[in-house]
Amino acid sequence: HLTEEALKTDPDQGTALRLKSEAEAPYLRVVAIVGGKEIGDAWVRMTGGHGPGRTPFAAKLEKGKSYVVRVGISSQLGRFFQPFETTHHVETDLPSTLRAELEPRTAFVPVPGAGPASIAGLAAGSVEARDRQQAAATKYQLPLEIVTKETSIVMRLVPPGRFAMGSPQAEAGRQRDENPQHRVTISLPLYVSTFEISQGQWQRVMGSNPSTFTAAGLNAPVETVSWEDCEAFCQRLCQTEDVPAGTFRLLTEAEWEYSCRADTRARFYTGESTRDLVRCAWFLDLVGEDGAPQACGRKAPNAWGLHDMLGNVYEWCIDHYGAHSGEAMTDPDGPPHGAMRVLRGGVFCAAAENCRAASRASAKPAEAWKWRGLRIAVRAKRVMDVLDQVGR
Repeated sequence: HLTEEALKTDPDQGTALRLKSEAEAPYLRVVAIVGGKEIGDAWVRMTGGHGPGRTPFAAKLEKGKSYVVRVGISSQLGRFFQPFETTHHVETDLPSTLRAELEPRTAFVPVPGAGPASIAGLAAGSVEARDRQQAAATKYQLPLEIVTKETSIVMRLVPPGRFAMGSPQAEAGRQRDENPQHRVTISLPLYVSTFEISQGQWQRVMGSNPSTFTAAGLNAPVETVSWEDCEAFCQRLCQTEDVPAGTFRLLTEAEWEYSCRADTRARFYTGESTRDLVRCAWFLDLVGEDGAPQACGRKAPNAWGLHDMLGNVYEWCIDHYGAHSGEAMTDPDGPPHGAMRVLRGGVFCAAAENCRAASRASAKPAEAWKWRGLRIAVRAKRVMDVLDQVGR
C-alpha cells in the first residue's frame, strides 16, 4: 500500500510515508532495532479506519550517523498530514535498522483463553445458559470475552434468546411495578461489561472521580453519577476508544434483566433464599447500614460470567420508567417519554427483596446519588465489524 519508498538511509534527508488514503492505517510504528533486538519504538495515530494488514520496511543504518524519520499521510483528496517525526542516532557496530510498520489496531481485543463461567451454586437454567453462550460464540465466530484497548473494560458475550420479564405472582418480595410478567425476545448477541464500571475506568475517561465511597480503591464501582453523567461517559468512551458514536451505551431494561437472569427464573440467579444471595451480591445483610460498595468482581458471577448484577450499586438503564406491557415484545426500549429513568440490580444498603432480578427502581435523570452507578453494552455486530477489519 506504499506509493513510494517508506524510509531512506540518507541521514541528511527525511522522508514521508505516503498512503493511498488516511483510512488505510490508523497507526504507524517506527522501531529501532540493534543487534536483532528492538530497543525502542514510537507510535503515531492516523486518521480514519483500520487497515488491511502490516506493511513492513527496514533500512540498514550506519554507525555514527543520525537518521531523521518524518511520517506523513497524503489523502485521495490531496490533503497532506505530517503528524510525526523522530531521530535515531546509531552508536554501535552491531547491525542497526529502523523499521516502519503499518499495523491495524482495534478498540476490542479478544481475551485469550477465556472460557465459560463456573455454574457451581447457580440456579436452574444456568447449564442451558452456559451452553447457549458457547453455541453463539461458535455460530457468530465471536470471542467469549473481550477487553477495550485503552480503558481495559472487560466484556462478556451475551447470546440472543427469550425470557419471561418481571416476577411471577408468588415471588417473595414482589412489587406491583414488576407486573405483568411477559415474554421478551433479545434478538441479537451483545457484549456486556463483566463488572460495573469502576472508579478507575471512569477517571481514565472523564478525568475525575465523582464517587462518595473511595476507601475500597479505584476497582470499586463508580457511584454518585446521574443518568446524564452516564450518557456523557458513554460518549466520551467512544472517543477514547476511537469508535463511532453510540458504540458504547447503557443497557435497555430488558437487556439488563435478561443478562442478569442468564436463563434462570429464581429470585436471584443463585437461588431463592437470602442465603443464596450471599454468594453473588453485596447487600444490607453483609455490609450493614453504614456499609459501602465493595471492589468489583469479588462475588460469584452468573452463567454468562457477569459479576455484581445484584447488589453493590444500582445500575442506570437507558429506558424511561413506566409500567410493564403484558404483550410479547422483541428488543423493547421502554416508554417513549417519562420524567424518570430506570435503575436496576439493587444496592449494597438494601434488603434482599430489593436485590432480586425483577426488582425495579427509578430516579430523575439529572440526579446523582451515592448509590447509583452503571454497566455498559455494545452490539456484537459492532465488535465483529472492527475485528473483521483487522483479520480476527
